[in-house]
Amino acid sequence: MPLHTTDILDIDDVTPAELDALIDRAAVLKAGGIDPQLRDRTLGMIFEKPSTRTRVSFETGMSRLGGHAMFLGPDDIQLGHGEPLRDTARVLGRYVDAVMARLFDHADAEVLAEHADCPVINGLTDEAHPCQTLADLLTIRESVGSDATVAWVGDGNNVGQSFVVGAAMAGIDVSVATPADYGMDPAVFDRAAAFGADIEPTTDPDEIRRCLREQLLSPVQWAPTLRRMQEDGAARFVEVGTGQVLQGLVGRTLDEEAEAIGAGTPEEIARLTEA
Repeated sequence: MPLHTTDILDIDDVTPAELDALIDRAAVLKAGGIDPQLRDRTLGMIFEKPSTRTRVSFETGMSRLGGHAMFLGPDDIQLGHGEPLRDTARVLGRYVDAVMARLFDHADAEVLAEHADCPVINGLTDEAHPCQTLADLLTIRESVGSDATVAWVGDGNNVGQSFVVGAAMAGIDVSVATPADYGMDPAVFDRAAAFGADIEPTTDPDEIRRCLREQLLSPVQWAPTLRRMQEDGAARFVEVGTGQVLQGLVGRTLDEEAEAIGAGTPEEIARLTEA
């Protein structure tokens, strides 16, 4: 199914039908139905911030589809310094077939999309992570099916904001529980409501116990996120709520999970959180 848009800066830049078709296509590719449709195509990958999974997945995907991915870090191009970002976008649009950008400011992704004469894909910004949502929705479909109930527990970050909207588009029921100072942008719930979702986020740690009876999708880096919330005064939420959910679902306490992923020191926790 051809998309009605050339850019994907957040998950609802596509329609629900297009989202479903993308996940269908991803399942076919994952099952080995590789068709090198991107032969002789080049993807310019802008990385303002480092990443392991985003870089490896995009490079691997382009290679397996017959194309080439070009890494463009802050030391490789004049990213916002030396020349305006809009000029960088214009230059890239003349040379590459598409741009994937992993940036801090979401407004910068919008500038790229406005001025680049090629498709622009958001590989992550401070506000959104649509590619992660696509992967999460495929995983949910494969593991529990489309009739799923998901609880988002923890930091209402960029990953959570895109996921809540994407889940609404996919017809997945979502509940959201975050500490008071770590909530999602209220506009996220308005966007989800446009697809029929009725989400009432909570900051009450006692509500977290209810999530033990639900499926759970939470930030990838459990321990750094929870430690950071704990250090910032959300200790009761972590101890009464999220810690119980973590132990109930993965069989490890917060401290055991921190040790398991090597986040036992403040320096390691800060490093993982920044990543």
